[in-house]
Amino acid sequence: MPITDPNASQPSEVAAAVIEQAGQILISKRADSKHQGGKWEFPGGKLEAGETARKALSRELEEELGIVITDARPLIQILHHYPDKSVRLSVFKVTGFSGTPKGLEGQPILWVNPSQLNDLEFPPANFPIIQAAQLPEICAITPPNWNTPAQLIESLKKNLPTHELAVLRLPEYSASRYTEVATVAAEIANSAGMRLLLTSSAEEVINLKAGGLHLNSKRLMSLESRPITKDYLVSAACHSAEQLKQAEKLQLDFVFLSPVKKTNSHPDASPIGWSEFSALAGRCQIPVYALGGVELENLDQSFRCGAQGIAGISRIWQK
Repeated sequence: MPITDPNASQPSEVAAAVIEQAGQILISKRADSKHQGGKWEFPGGKLEAGETARKALSRELEEELGIVITDARPLIQILHHYPDKSVRLSVFKVTGFSGTPKGLEGQPILWVNPSQLNDLEFPPANFPIIQAAQLPEICAITPPNWNTPAQLIESLKKNLPTHELAVLRLPEYSASRYTEVATVAAEIANSAGMRLLLTSSAEEVINLKAGGLHLNSKRLMSLESRPITKDYLVSAACHSAEQLKQAEKLQLDFVFLSPVKKTNSHPDASPIGWSEFSALAGRCQIPVYALGGVELENLDQSFRCGAQGIAGISRIWQK
């Protein structure tokens, strides 16, 4: 968990890469003589004077691995304070490169499945990167209104398997009705191999073997600690810097920041716009999805603004 220290020295500026190919991610091991030595890391290195993070990343990957980046985008920015130093990581997702990666500086390298990242030892500053590397670019949220229960179940059967990550949000349903639907939805999600977050309770998530728990902003601010173990995902709806800080404090896995644009579902809410979204997401130490009036066409813009990707209801559910 990052520690905010106003007296901390100027952080070291570092560029790092989540290099992805054929569903696997490339990691390398730090030399024992380095800070946090002997641990695995995402390849990259320090910025030189006058370098941008993107330029530094290109140089470092050529020097360390012998590859040339052909396709990359921003993934997440992290400011982490160790007891002896501070680092600011500008992390990129690299999905295209030429050449065959090799440990040109004698460092061991390894291709791993994203789920294996949790089993390896990384420097603490890398923990948010691990989470970002395991999350998809799009998260779906179920629309709130259905004419009949049968239509809801039919939509779940049709649409849940098309997503990697979704939230079952049914604010107009009673607790008992929600449980009935969640039971069916969790079975569909587990059969499809996707992760479904519930808005009910940690106990129900565990009992139904769902993917995790989603918190609204009121519930988020009422908690003193993370409501369920790291075996499950926990997300939250955020609308302010204060709520983002609370999500960091609770060590949640990701958040939705909204509304970016005006929405039909919350017509009275004032949109924050992409500029404010970028400012807030850039200071957040966990992955942030853009929510509220966003469409698939906004995905690249969300990346440029520091988002993990986009989340949506009507515009995303039936993509």
